[in-house]
Amino acid sequence: MLFNSDYSQIKLCDFGVSNKVEFTKDTTAATAGSLRYMPPEQFDNQLNLKIDIWSLGCIIIQMLTGRLPYSDLKTEFKIMRVACS
Repeated sequence: MLFNSDYSQIKLCDFGVSNKVEFTKDTTAATAGSLRYMPPEQFDNQLNLKIDIWSLGCIIIQMLTGRLPYSDLKTEFKIMRVACS
């Protein structure tokens, strides 16, 4: 999470894809990202404000519990199946 100087704005970022500049530009389709923080809408390339709220919720869960979202699921397929159900 990035904050401005007076903490009035928060921006979510994912430095895991930052080395791929073409995927980090503002686009209408974003399939790159950290799977454990991606909402169902993003799997369908439906970008909107809701995906940031989902990701923030995942971060808050991790901060409160000390565990990664879906930490009990070991494969990407299982994470996608649970997130999209």
